[in-house]
Amino acid sequence: MVSWLVVLAACNLDSLLDDVDVDPASAAGDVTQQSAPPMRYVTASLLNLRDAPGGTQSGTLSINTPLQVLDARGDFSQVRVANGAVGWVATEFLAETALSLDRALTEAKEATEPAAQLAWAQRAAAIDVRNKDVLSTLASAYRAVGDLSVAERVERQLQWPDDILLAGPRSPAEDGTLRLEWKLHDAAPAKVVGGTRFGTVEPDAAAAMGVPVGRTVWVLPTRGPAVQGVITEVHSGVFNECGGTFGYTVGAKAELPEGQRAIAWTLSEPPASWHTDAPTVDRRRVADLVKAQLDDRFPDPVLSVAPGEGGARVQVIQTLPSDHADVTRLRIAKLRVVGDQVVPLGEPQEFETMMELETPTVGRDIDGDGRIETLFDGPCQAILEDADGSFPVQTAVLCCGC
Repeated sequence: MVSWLVVLAACNLDSLLDDVDVDPASAAGDVTQQSAPPMRYVTASLLNLRDAPGGTQSGTLSINTPLQVLDARGDFSQVRVANGAVGWVATEFLAETALSLDRALTEAKEATEPAAQLAWAQRAAAIDVRNKDVLSTLASAYRAVGDLSVAERVERQLQWPDDILLAGPRSPAEDGTLRLEWKLHDAAPAKVVGGTRFGTVEPDAAAAMGVPVGRTVWVLPTRGPAVQGVITEVHSGVFNECGGTFGYTVGAKAELPEGQRAIAWTLSEPPASWHTDAPTVDRRRVADLVKAQLDDRFPDPVLSVAPGEGGARVQVIQTLPSDHADVTRLRIAKLRVVGDQVVPLGEPQEFETMMELETPTVGRDIDGDGRIETLFDGPCQAILEDADGSFPVQTAVLCCGC
């Protein structure tokens, strides 16, 4: 289904790719040199990593995640992920080359069957969920299969301004430099602009990309008006610890208010709403109101409350018994509170996860349309939601639970 530190230490993708480039003949003195395991790439939008063929899920891999194939058994392959995790995946969703955005889009547009069109469009969206051509194709695909509600939510994403970006869940960095997610790409890291696999993009290349060192940026904190900052560097690297998502981050210096962090940023003049304070909400009153109306499906709920359009947004979480120690099973309800009225946003959902869930933390008018969006924030991703639960914009996923 998100600051933006380039996670090189956790990922160690460099070493994984270097293993594949080993030339046995170049290793002098080693007469028992073995060839490296073959490299494959995930072709599904999301692929489950399991502890055994057809076994328990132990992680989730994003599209184009590079994997070393260690073994095969029936319809499953044993693989090693860039962060060292080993597990089993369905072999049918592996390929010798990474899937390019251009190919995924072309396949989606040329597909004659609605289901195939949707599958390819979902793959394209998994590569770059903010690409307008991708979103338009995805909305058309959902309409073709008759899922009009999802199509409308995707169309809401098309309305989001291109120049307003979420900062991500980990900004500022420890050294005081904001790491702002800027742009994704589906190229191998050795081919990115600036001629570097991981690290700083050369100043001339950064300038050619429109993010020169010294350029002014506007940064929106959790509370208070936006502040100006200055670009200090541009990085290229991998966003996801499993190695499947590449892109650029912009490093910037900005003086945020005490205790605040960046939630959004722009290279353009920000909307007027960025120059005002964030709305507030009486969280205790809202929580008491919601608890009084919960049924027996939520006997021991954990509530998260944040400002939202017309009042407040609430997420209710009930932990359920799980058969697996490493997997958390949850029941979740999302609600909108306006005055004394509690409005459910769909039916409660149940699912299992290995990652910490995003929760509502901040409410602000980020795109300047006069309505409050609510930021759902977590250690792996930041997601913005409208009053109806639509996701107009989100960051890439920083971690994958593998």
